[in-house]
Amino acid sequence: MQDAVYSKDAINSTKFAPILLKEWFFLVKKGGYLIIDYRPNAMCDWKKLEKYMWWLWKSKYEIIYHGPIPLGEHENVDKEKVLKFILDQEKYYRTNLDKKTHLPPLVSTKKTPADKDGYLRFVCKRTNQTKISGDSIDKWTFGIVTNGKRNEWIERIIGAIQEQKIPHYEIIVCGTYHDRKENNTRYIPFNKRDDLGWITRKKNLIVEAAKYENLCVIHDRLIPDKNWYKGMIKWGNCFEHLGCVQEKDGLRATDWHFHEKMEHEEFSFLSLLDYRDWDVNVFQGGQMHILKRTYAKECPWDETCAWNDLEDVRLGEVLNNRGHILRFNPHSRMDALDYRFGEIPSVPFDPAKLSSQRRGSLTRILPRWAYRFLCRNRKIRALVRYAFRKLKK
Repeated sequence: MQDAVYSKDAINSTKFAPILLKEWFFLVKKGGYLIIDYRPNAMCDWKKLEKYMWWLWKSKYEIIYHGPIPLGEHENVDKEKVLKFILDQEKYYRTNLDKKTHLPPLVSTKKTPADKDGYLRFVCKRTNQTKISGDSIDKWTFGIVTNGKRNEWIERIIGAIQEQKIPHYEIIVCGTYHDRKENNTRYIPFNKRDDLGWITRKKNLIVEAAKYENLCVIHDRLIPDKNWYKGMIKWGNCFEHLGCVQEKDGLRATDWHFHEKMEHEEFSFLSLLDYRDWDVNVFQGGQMHILKRTYAKECPWDETCAWNDLEDVRLGEVLNNRGHILRFNPHSRMDALDYRFGEIPSVPFDPAKLSSQRRGSLTRILPRWAYRFLCRNRKIRALVRYAFRKLKK
């Protein structure tokens, strides 16, 4: 953990600003500072930066300063120079105080640089630590959801987990199975509403019973590759909600994808993202979730949903809205023993531009045009929603 983390000219140059803020602040220790020098633009300005921080880290920081800095202040920056700036800001609110109000003279808030080529500086102090007691990359709870129809696959999954050689782990099977009477393996019998596929309840039961902070909750059709745990070590223990590679016979199995919503309706265009990419509407398919037990308890699966009710999308939305943004670990892989969606169109990624390119064949362009048209026309939008619901029935 660091006393101070400093960045210049990064936050305003990429759509990955939320990820940068998440990673930078992870590095700051309690009582330490995050300092960002930037020139506001369409990608990030005064208001956007404050909204991002509140979204991602609400109630865990105090803004020390956010405003213009003198010309040249952002040049040749070192730790001593930055800390002097911070101490001067904090000192102002401790000196020259009014005897009655105990406040210094009001300083007006300025949201733009003092001149055309000027910079803004954002400084916040970490007030709360997010490290979870007992959390470690070598401690894992694996939860397997089943309805009793794939016991042979469960044997393979349990064997693959045992072969990972994780120092501290447990396996919880929830559904219709049997008690193996083995160390590190537990069974939660549950078959209520199995005719509906009440997997959300099963997943919440696993979370409630979990011993360790790191959770990997899977359906009974995903098996970890032999190097899955090594890939998690490579990624590290600093995550909140995480996806990883999923394949079926070399074909990507809805492992990293996003959808563009229409007024929060369950009507969307599904696209696979490049593993280096990210989008605000990215979500994790329900067949696998890697997340912290603490956040799974704060944001449980919606038990009004059953299988195929977009329960995974709703979980992702709740986590995302709380600032626990979904990330992707390309170093770990799960193999799908069954996969029903076929090949899904992908979105090209230009690493030089660090942005997703919403372009492609006519089959990709026309749906996007239709989507934008629908978003602008209320009557046609209502008609499409009505027709879509009828088709779903």
